[in-house]
Amino acid sequence: MSVVGADVVSDGVFLAFLAAGGASFSSGSAADSLAATRLEATQIQTWLGSKSTPDDVFQLLKLDEVGDDLLASPQLKTFTNYMNAFNKDNPDKQTSLIAAMTTSYGDGGVVKILEAAKKVPSTEKIATNLEAVQFHHWLSTDKGPDKVFKALDLDKAGENLLSSPQFTKFIKYTDDFHAKHLDKKMTTMWTIRASYSDFDVAKMIIAGEKVPGTQKAAQRMEAELFKSWMQPPNNPDDAFRSLKLDSAGDTLFSNPMFRYWMKFLDEYNKVMPGRNSIHTGLTVAYEDEALVKLINTAKENPNTKTLADKLETEMLTQFIYAEKQPIDVAMLLNVKEKTDPNWKLWKKYMQDYHKYHLRGITT
Repeated sequence: MSVVGADVVSDGVFLAFLAAGGASFSSGSAADSLAATRLEATQIQTWLGSKSTPDDVFQLLKLDEVGDDLLASPQLKTFTNYMNAFNKDNPDKQTSLIAAMTTSYGDGGVVKILEAAKKVPSTEKIATNLEAVQFHHWLSTDKGPDKVFKALDLDKAGENLLSSPQFTKFIKYTDDFHAKHLDKKMTTMWTIRASYSDFDVAKMIIAGEKVPGTQKAAQRMEAELFKSWMQPPNNPDDAFRSLKLDSAGDTLFSNPMFRYWMKFLDEYNKVMPGRNSIHTGLTVAYEDEALVKLINTAKENPNTKTLADKLETEMLTQFIYAEKQPIDVAMLLNVKEKTDPNWKLWKKYMQDYHKYHLRGITT
């Protein structure tokens, strides 16, 4: 319902009063203060009589136009007084300041207003309190974490996600929401992956693990990401491709994502021993000869030798799963006689191959 339509003269007089500095009258003489209080009380009764909603009054007082200055607006006191009177007269239509703010500014707009107000000493306390009310309002109205994520602008934070003050609040909200709705899969990681690719998430984690203040959040994200990568039908191949390593070419060993994938592979083999796939993204992205050459080159570099040795072990393990015959592996490793550099490596492969397959394990 339109407020102005209820009593044009009364509204006009009151708005003129406000425009002239209305609420500031209360800080003047006792007579001015009493006059201001009476005029406001009269106007509130007029609005109640015309069944004006708090949203109507919020807009009439132009509080929907002040933006970041909302909490410092003199008109806000008039609005809260009306809202309290309205709630008292309409127990079945209870509303709140946060609800009115959200109607006019949206969730994201309210977040921005509160953030701005928290930087001003005179409004910091009320903004902090309203922020808690907003989160409670979201939870009571079952607002999904995905919507809260966007309201907090976290879908635009990029690599700065973990260091954003809003991210800590988001995690708390998601935990509370999930505890209330155990049947819904809107976990923190589910929500993040709805806005970011796994490649971007991995970049956030790698960066976050280097900063003491974000290590804990990064480790939590990593645990959830790795867990999702292990869920059937996913396997190390999918993670390899998600990290864009299938297009790394000769730069594989210098790619930070490769070390991250190896870290995941270690965890995968630890959690699912004996369930490794018959091949990994490595053997999909690289021909056997190219992979062996890549590893040999990396072994010559002190900075990549340890990683190359580890990868070599993984490669040979995958060869066993793929039932690659020892004679074929000997050719790949250029092993012809006992004096060859890879003789001991090939000999161990042959022993492991026979041990594995003689047990009757073929997958």
